[in-house]
Amino acid sequence: MLRVLRVISVFLVSIGLIILTVPAQVALAATITVDDDGPADFSTIQDAVDFASSGDTITIMPGTYNEWVTVDKTLTIEGYDRDTTILQGLVTSALSGIDIQDTDGVSISNLTIMEYRIGISLSNADNTSVTNTRIMDNRGSIITDYCAIETQDSDYNTFTGNIISNNEFGIFLRNGSDTIV
Repeated sequence: MLRVLRVISVFLVSIGLIILTVPAQVALAATITVDDDGPADFSTIQDAVDFASSGDTITIMPGTYNEWVTVDKTLTIEGYDRDTTILQGLVTSALSGIDIQDTDGVSISNLTIMEYRIGISLSNADNTSVTNTRIMDNRGSIITDYCAIETQDSDYNTFTGNIISNNEFGIFLRNGSDTIV
């Protein structure tokens, strides 16, 4: 009996040592800041998106950001204020201000997106939310749909509280379902 207890004790101590030596890897969602002219984690939105992990929040400080952004992971992208946080393209150079591809659960809020061919483009992107965003002055060449928001093969998306103005077209939904506008 004493031998059995000793074997059990050695076994339990061994398991305890194994548990203590295996590092715990708990990923917590991070908040990443972007500021085009001040101290922040990044000065461009795309650099922040590239660095971020799924589930992170990217907070964009007031400023004008002349870039286009490709999102391929679940993120929350929020501007400080839609009147002062501006994503501005050159109509002839960038297809989409924000291009969400092959990912679900992206949230965009409090931005102005202007002067692209397409303000926001979703392709195979479900459960995306765009709120309190101004999407304006998006026009393009003959090869695009030049609209504020375009979705393709994307379901269960929500577009609420937005201002969409002075675009060639408003919202273009293609091959998707259950979208709330």
